[in-house]
Amino acid sequence: MGNRLPDSLEQIRQIGEDSAVLLKLATDLKAELDKTDKDTLSPKAIHEAELIERLSHNVQEKMKLTVGPS
Repeated sequence: MGNRLPDSLEQIRQIGEDSAVLLKLATDLKAELDKTDKDTLSPKAIHEAELIERLSHNVQEKMKLTVGPS
């Protein structure tokens, strides 16, 4: 049982770091969308959206592991 606390704390630290990256990616995506034509998405915007999707899924999985089964 003593080994779970450090693992849990490490996952919480990783979730915090990943959340900060998500915030930056979302801010960058908004800036990219603000400077593009309303009818067109740039390849950069699409790539950033894909990164956000993957990272948010990873954060969700880490959160589930940290909390454990319900």
